[in-house]
Amino acid sequence: MKKNGFEEMVAIQLAVRSWPGEAKLSAEDLGLKDGEVPEIFYLGNKKLYPQEWRQLFSQLSSRARNYLNDSSYPFVVEYVRAIPKRNLARVVERLEELKAEYLARADEFFHSFPSCTWERQ
Repeated sequence: MKKNGFEEMVAIQLAVRSWPGEAKLSAEDLGLKDGEVPEIFYLGNKKLYPQEWRQLFSQLSSRARNYLNDSSYPFVVEYVRAIPKRNLARVVERLEELKAEYLARADEFFHSFPSCTWERQ
């Protein structure tokens, strides 16, 4: 029987989810009364935590994605990577290290959240 090359490969997908930390902006947030903003305007969203944290979590997830991309091959399914079975333990071990770092920073964020939320001045 002819081999197609997939017998020695494992498919892996990295999923990273994080809280966006945004809420709908209100007229009161801008020091206005309800109804003072014309209907033609959309106020958008306000950020609930500083940009530094947002960048940190983005960098940490990018490190994991870059590592996986550097250690694997594109697969036929979008966002799925193919890893040779012989390399799987090493790749998973490194991804677990990156996950632990991400979770440690998430824990740090969680415990400091009241001190990093912005108050309107």
